[in-house]
Amino acid sequence: MQGKKIDEATCQKVIDLWMNHNCTQHEIVERMDISDYSVRRIINEYTSTGAHAPDKAVTAEPEQIEQVAEPVEMTEEHTVEAVPDAVMQAVIDKIETLSAVLSDNLLTIKKMQQENEQIRSELSVLYGWRAEHEGAEN
Repeated sequence: MQGKKIDEATCQKVIDLWMNHNCTQHEIVERMDISDYSVRRIINEYTSTGAHAPDKAVTAEPEQIEQVAEPVEMTEEHTVEAVPDAVMQAVIDKIETLSAVLSDNLLTIKKMQQENEQIRSELSVLYGWRAEHEGAEN
């Protein structure tokens, strides 16, 4: 698949939006209608080649950057390494401990809610009794 050519003016606009207008790469992609790969490549080239240095000469022929889809390659970083048994057991133990603490806390909350309902019932009876007897003569 042939990619779209990115001219120097477009590269400059990308850098301007990124540097001077605090646009994110995603915002630049949407605003400029070019691929995320191209925006990332332009910014990476700009920052890694020292193109941002004021004394760098501007070439007469603008460099063409080809917009292409970035292939995905599986590397060792993408594979899952086996986790040592001791680490796996430590995680399992921590899960069991936290689950037990959570269960205890939930049980404590339930008991406290029941106690609060009991207290509310008693208060209701006492408020009612007081209301009936406040005006009574002794």
